[in-house]
Amino acid sequence: MKVLEFKFHPRVKEFEVQGIKMIGNLVNGSIIGLDDKGKKLIELINQGIVNSKESLDEEETQLIDFMVDRGFFTEEITNLKAAYVHLTDRCNLHCVGCYSFVEERNTKDVLPYDSICFILKQLKLNGAEQIVFSGGEPFIRKDIVDICKFAKNDAKITNLHVITNGTMDYEKYVDAFPFIDELNISIDGFNEETQFIRDKGIMTKVIKNINYLKTKVPVSLIATIHSQNIKYVDKYLQLSKELGVGLSFSIFTVDPNDLMFKDFIFDNKGLLDFSNKILNLDKNVQILDMPTGEFELSCRRSCEVGKELISIGADGSIYPCHMLHDEELTFGSIFEISLKEALSNSDTPFRNLEVDNVNGCKDCEYKYLCGGGCRGRSWLYSKSFHEKDSYCPFIKNYYRNTISRLKESLHA
Repeated sequence: MKVLEFKFHPRVKEFEVQGIKMIGNLVNGSIIGLDDKGKKLIELINQGIVNSKESLDEEETQLIDFMVDRGFFTEEITNLKAAYVHLTDRCNLHCVGCYSFVEERNTKDVLPYDSICFILKQLKLNGAEQIVFSGGEPFIRKDIVDICKFAKNDAKITNLHVITNGTMDYEKYVDAFPFIDELNISIDGFNEETQFIRDKGIMTKVIKNINYLKTKVPVSLIATIHSQNIKYVDKYLQLSKELGVGLSFSIFTVDPNDLMFKDFIFDNKGLLDFSNKILNLDKNVQILDMPTGEFELSCRRSCEVGKELISIGADGSIYPCHMLHDEELTFGSIFEISLKEALSNSDTPFRNLEVDNVNGCKDCEYKYLCGGGCRGRSWLYSKSFHEKDSYCPFIKNYYRNTISRLKESLHA
């Protein structure tokens, strides 16, 4: 019997969900559901003795080849993949619960063009392939065309998204559109009359602008869902279909102790209702900032915070993600410290975040599917990265039903 050097690296986990045996690679998210033959092959690998591939049948060979291809035997280095870059704090709207709100935002200076170019170069050098320009409102900057052009032509950013509120005079910036891979328009209402968390009377202009923009650049809408508009999810879907553009949902996430937000925060029932609704959504509709926003099951040890994802503030401060622009959490300024050093610093709480170390997650059968959820929400609700996501009922219900449906389809 020939012994092959197949040995799982430490980030490979075996687990069971609703009676389905799975093996997953926490480094890249690859996951495999195992039948009896697959489970036996995994046992042989764990014992250190596996027959040569010539002695395996076709199914076993395919499983081995898949695991080799997906890095189950060689641990990859996790690098920065994506970053938010806040081009300005300034904004022409006054949205309730804005994740990037800062006091006196409209009196703050913006970083000069050369500084933005430096930031983009540093992000690219450290591995970032996807950049999201955010704010404030990015199109308030008069040099937005030059910034987008530099991002694609000089910094060589593979995928550039820009988030905008849909109210600007976009015809002035038409030369930016060839450099934008997707324009994400945040919306509040689902028709010209509705309004929840944004300035009144803007939806007529937003819809008009969407109809103009979709002819110039790929457009996708982002609707923030909260307790006041949860019952209108279907209306947002209808709006996106009528306009012929994509749609994602973002869940209203704020400090729960701020009384300003009390009428918009979900209770557990609202979360469960929403998770039930999204099970029937078009698979192309994502839920942002949630592990359930993926198109297929993935194996996760935590969210990407501070490792594969970071956020650069409008002053150059480095934050672990766009949900955590908290001075207590900054890595420092990108103009004063090496980004590589900031990301590799073992003293940060993000390097070794593991779902197994999150309170309330250790014994959950879904833990390697959700990775503990969003550490941003954990921080907002408990000031700790080691407490489970406050929206856990939503996430668990989603996976419980998803796996149940998967089992039904396998037996159909």
